Amino acid sequence: MPASNRTRRIVTAAFGAMVGASAALADGVSLLATQDPQRDSYFTLDFGPPIGATQAFISQTEYELAVDAASGTARFVDYYQTVGALELPGGFTTGAIQIEILPGTSAGTYDAATGQFSTSEIYAVHFEGDLSAFGLTSPVYLPSGANGGVEMLSDTSGRISMEWNGQGVLTDPLGNPLPFTYTCVVNTLFMVDDGCPQPDCEAGDVDRDCDVDLDDLVGVLDGFGTVGPAARRAIGDLDNDGAVGLTDLALLLSAFGGDCN
Repeated sequence: MPASNRTRRIVTAAFGAMVGASAALADGVSLLATQDPQRDSYFTLDFGPPIGATQAFISQTEYELAVDAASGTARFVDYYQTVGALELPGGFTTGAIQIEILPGTSAGTYDAATGQFSTSEIYAVHFEGDLSAFGLTSPVYLPSGANGGVEMLSDTSGRISMEWNGQGVLTDPLGNPLPFTYTCVVNTLFMVDDGCPQPDCEAGDVDRDCDVDLDDLVGVLDGFGTVGPAARRAIGDLDNDGAVGLTDLALLLSAFGGDCN
């Protein structure tokens, strides 16, 4: 795949009393994150005593976090996660879980001096198990807030440690309320993407290398037919309708040959 020649705009900020310095992100960049294989990520559902907590490991995380140092804002543009099954009271299980953020619901703040961010959004939790005994059908929508820190490891890459959490109430099969809290601990590595030097490649640039070529076509064809939360721009959902199909292929072909470097 051809190497991108987009510039990376990085400035430096000191961290108060901390030893050394860390690179701070410039205005209006996206952090393209994937799960850190060296650090655990997990989802915990806690019903309190006497039931206690249940936990499952996260096997995949991919998201785009847009931060702007000038305006002090942060938001998730895209978010996808797969989680193992959680056991609920009574021996019920959620089955495999997929999590996404509803488009347009994320907004928050970003402190360029410290790398800390805080956002609020609505998560859609898709599950494979039969939870009709609790009155639940997939997906379940969870309002939540995320808090985390951005640490630069180089001018163009780094890591993010964050948690998103909240609370809710289930009704068990006997009609009793089951209040719970949930916490998702997420550790990721990211690359900085500050966009293309020239416009008009967004329609078909699946791999975000600022041109629309055979690599992008292969990306759409590989993802063709994918539906649901797994259908994301990174695998060819160019029109953001939750499916990779003919419309996405048409969008790519209409932009084919575009070069925005």
